[in-house]
Amino acid sequence: MSARYALYYAPGALSALHAAITPLFGRDALGNRNFSPVPPADGVFSSDVWASMVAVPAKYGLHATLKAPFELSPRWNDDRDMLKALSLACEELARRHEPLTTTPLELRSLSTGSGCFLALTPACGSESFAEANPALAALEKDCVTALEIFRAPLEEADIRRRGELTPKEASYLVRYGYHRIFDLFRFHMTLTDSMPESRLALVEKSLRSSLSAFIDRPLVVDSISLFRQKDRTSPFVELSRFSLGTNNNRNDS
Repeated sequence: MSARYALYYAPGALSALHAAITPLFGRDALGNRNFSPVPPADGVFSSDVWASMVAVPAKYGLHATLKAPFELSPRWNDDRDMLKALSLACEELARRHEPLTTTPLELRSLSTGSGCFLALTPACGSESFAEANPALAALEKDCVTALEIFRAPLEEADIRRRGELTPKEASYLVRYGYHRIFDLFRFHMTLTDSMPESRLALVEKSLRSSLSAFIDRPLVVDSISLFRQKDRTSPFVELSRFSLGTNNNRNDS
């Protein structure tokens, strides 16, 4: 199986958000370290039960998707030249956008179509997400389109795996490799696996207590990160971090 790459926002290793959430996951994708997940301090969930509810986000690491995972186009070889070109494209992209501040974060459930998961996401009230967070929407659009030259078309199995989609979602999926982009995009940092609504409220209560320092407060997005997944069974790992702005510096992990 081929490697996949993705462009994410990932809180920095020294950030309070990273320090609060990576223990819940039992994985640090920035340093590619695994450890036992630590349940919320309220003691509602055992370690084993909690680990089963964060297995999927732990594989991806604490992040918000800006360019969904993709395999490389056949025109590229998975070698040093490719990685150099991809990193340069990310660096140029980051230079085009200044650091931004989101609307206050909220802890809320988001639907997958077959269930719901909990995530931290900027609030938008009665506005569309792009109206409430225009700079963030612009960053996402640039991330999606600027890296298209590197992306291989999806396999039929990947398209079928998404299940039933609206016509617009299906069009985006085929054209850009992901269905929730542009006007359908909502920046979010996934915290749990999908679960029945009957369990959702209890998990939300536990997380709300653990993450109270970040809820109702804005998030500063000052970098984007290139992640790599060796194959579909492997976790994602940060390769490089690119500071936003005209004076950005690249930090290789």
